[in-house]
Formats: sequence, C-alpha cells, structure tokens
Amino acid sequence: MSDCLPQLQVLAAVTAERLPLFPDVPTVGELAPELNIALWNGLFVPKGTPQDVIAKIEAAALAGIKSGDALGYVDALGAPLYWQDSAAAAAQIKADKQTMQGLSQ
Repeated sequence: MSDCLPQLQVLAAVTAERLPLFPDVPTVGELAPELNIALWNGLFVPKGTPQDVIAKIEAAALAGIKSGDALGYVDALGAPLYWQDSAAAAAQIKADKQTMQGLSQ
C-alpha cells in the first residue's frame, strides 16, 4: 500500500484518532462532532459464556494485537488496533447506536 500513498487524497478518517500515515487529515468527528463515530470490529461471545473462557479469549486477543504481525500491519497500513473490555465495548455500541439513530431522523 505504501507505494500508492502519494496518489491518495484522504478527506477524513473514520477513526477515533487521526491516522499516523495521514496526520493532517481530520477525523469525521472533528469535521462534524455529531458524527463522532469510528469503524471498529468486535470479538463477541455468546451470552452465558463462563468468565474463565472469556478471560482466555481476551488474553489470546491481546497477545494477537501485540504480535509482530499485527504491529507490522499497523506500521504498514496505519490502522489502529486496540482492545476494549466488555463495559467499554457496550458503551461504544450504545453511543454508536445513538449517533446512527440521529442520522435517520
């Protein structure tokens, strides 16, 4: 991807923070505070999953995003990788739902 970076004209980042590869490009939330949203992926477990199983999955996920491969991905593409615990993820989902509902009105 780095070969095409000079040809890109990035208008906004749909991320919580500016992208390291494009530090001068604002986030959507900076351009329109009412749209303070970010693209994200989640790792979810079925309701009732035992806490010890959740802890093992979380440990594996954290190890994965700290791995050399993952860090190489971040360096090459500038995509942020991060972990949120279940409470933070639930708050993020709630806030994003409210933002999206506001768009449909």
